Amino acid sequence: MQDFIWICGASCVGKKTLIEKLSRNEGELRLRFAIIGSFFACGPGLDRAEASIQASELADMKDDHIAIKWQWIHKGIPQQLRLLRPDARHRVILVYRPFAEHFAAVQQRNPEWGWDAERVTRERESAREFCRVLSGDGFPVEAVDGTDVAYRRIEDPGRP
Repeated sequence: MQDFIWICGASCVGKKTLIEKLSRNEGELRLRFAIIGSFFACGPGLDRAEASIQASELADMKDDHIAIKWQWIHKGIPQQLRLLRPDARHRVILVYRPFAEHFAAVQQRNPEWGWDAERVTRERESAREFCRVLSGDGFPVEAVDGTDVAYRRIEDPGRP
């Protein structure tokens, strides 16, 4: 069964890092996320596909596992994809970092953004809200600790 995996989270939590590790076929990590077989990743900041990928393009892909690096432009696309491919598995991984570490990462990586604590808090809440909507639509959502090399499961990422 084909597997579509939406990698979600606020900016600078490690979505791209997780995807890169899965792309390198790091065995234990792939087993951790039940990825066995061919793997393709797409989304903003990745070399293989544009950020504006559409549900119909995803539905035509042939790999066993397709990871999509989520961005705001993807709103509604997971639901469209599930309608196009009801035979496939559809799931969400929410990458989370504790607030202090997340805020520091934003400041270090993208100081030109000028994000203060309030802006980072809003970004974090928006990513969680996207996941709540998908969960309410029947998508399984797994929250993981982006600071842990094994990406351990977090039952409730909580509030910032």
